[in-house]
Amino acid sequence: MGGDVRHFRRRFFGGFDTGDVMAYIEELAAQRNKYKTAGDKLEAELKDLTAEIKRLQGELDNADRRIMDIKVHALEDASDSVSELKETYTGIKTEMESTTSTICSELNKLNNTLTTLTTVLDRTGSRFAELQSAVEQEKADALAAMSERFPN
Repeated sequence: MGGDVRHFRRRFFGGFDTGDVMAYIEELAAQRNKYKTAGDKLEAELKDLTAEIKRLQGELDNADRRIMDIKVHALEDASDSVSELKETYTGIKTEMESTTSTICSELNKLNNTLTTLTTVLDRTGSRFAELQSAVEQEKADALAAMSERFPN
């Protein structure tokens, strides 16, 4: 369009043909209306899309907020669970240490008792050997005395 005047017919006494100019103006007006309508439509679509973007951004912000809330609650729950597990662990460890101490003490007592028992058994064995030896000696003496007194 820009400066296109070739299709206008010239008049003899100056100027252009009014019909051609009017047709051109009407064509320009129709194109302008067509572009205006398309522009208005695009502006309306842009407005709708902008509103949709704002709505979606709001939903995204809400979703992000909910995700952060869930994450915070999950971390709080995890922290509580870790604390509970730590308390349970500490209780079990204390109980185990106490049980270990008691068992060690009882084992030491049992070891002392076994040592004492071994000593007593060794002495008793020695005492039996002494008794047997004494009995054998008495028997031998009695047999010797009987042989002297009552010779066969």
